[in-house]
Amino acid sequence: MQHTERTNRSVPYLFSRIDRSANLAFASGVALLAFASGCRVVDDPQPDAEKAEPLPVRVLSVRMQDEFRYEGIYAGLVRSQRASPLGFQLGGRVDEVLVEEGDLVKAGQRLALLDTRKLKAGRRQARAALARARAQSGISELTARRLAELAKKDFTPAQQADEARFGRDAALAGVEELVATLAQIEVDLEHSVLRAPFAGRVTDRIVDEGTVVGAGAPVVRLQGAAGKEAFIGVPPSEAEALELGAALEVSVGAQRWTGRLVGVVDEVDPRTRTVGLVVALPEDADPTTGAVARLRLTRSLAERGAWLPLAALSAGDRGGWAVLSLDSDLRLKREAVEVIHQNERQAYVRGTLSHGDRVVAAGLHRVVPGQLVQVSGEEPAP
Repeated sequence: MQHTERTNRSVPYLFSRIDRSANLAFASGVALLAFASGCRVVDDPQPDAEKAEPLPVRVLSVRMQDEFRYEGIYAGLVRSQRASPLGFQLGGRVDEVLVEEGDLVKAGQRLALLDTRKLKAGRRQARAALARARAQSGISELTARRLAELAKKDFTPAQQADEARFGRDAALAGVEELVATLAQIEVDLEHSVLRAPFAGRVTDRIVDEGTVVGAGAPVVRLQGAAGKEAFIGVPPSEAEALELGAALEVSVGAQRWTGRLVGVVDEVDPRTRTVGLVVALPEDADPTTGAVARLRLTRSLAERGAWLPLAALSAGDRGGWAVLSLDSDLRLKREAVEVIHQNERQAYVRGTLSHGDRVVAAGLHRVVPGQLVQVSGEEPAP
């Protein structure tokens, strides 16, 4: 009985294994069918590309030329031809600042004052010392004369007369020294008044009363009332082509003037890789200082090439550029070109193109070299 029970219990297990094997075989068969089906799809022949309908493209005819003119626009800032941070020539405590930001001042007008009490006391002292030295010099002069007369009559030794003469000369030198000291004090008193070196407008009041400043430390900043200029950075190659005195077109917003080139900074800015041009604006031009100024330069370059729209260019080999041209069978071929100059719309190129060649004007992502196309229209040459 026990043997029979074990046999009965193993029957479901046997059928279970048979069912799993059947399922596995069925799944394998489905997979093989799918694989075979996939293989048949891959092996199906692709449509013949040569029999495909030619893609319509718009073209333009290349117009070769021996030179080209281009226009460059460069930006800079308007500044006053005369603008200076002003300070005292000697240090001291600022006693009074007489101007505010925005004030118009005349040439020579007082702008600020230093505390001059010490200088004035020194001047009184020097005047008193000078008076005393002059009195002493007078006595020395009389003494030297008297002893000189007595020495002539042998009433006094010649040495004594010489000593009196040298004493007189020393007294005169002391007087001259005190005169110079007094003159220096007067100069320092004059320098204690900060005056405008030219007519203009105060653009910055840097210090207030009570501030102790050193010699040359800025107190106010003054901008000339007349005479504006534009300082504009351009590539070194553009600057080399210009001559001092050349007439240049400068615009600020909607206003335009013809300025004159008065200076070129002979140093390349390491940040912008440009050199600065100083363009003097006409006397009647009064743009806001600090406004953006634009310089328009038109140049001619003797280089054979052609203008093409930027949409006609694609990336070529080794970082270069290429265009797609049409041969006589309307099949596309790649032409290597080099961009000589470009602006926001077009580029002047040279390369393997010839005059009259037709190139694809746009939509290069839709076509490839070797593809047959049909001309749907022609764009005008730039």
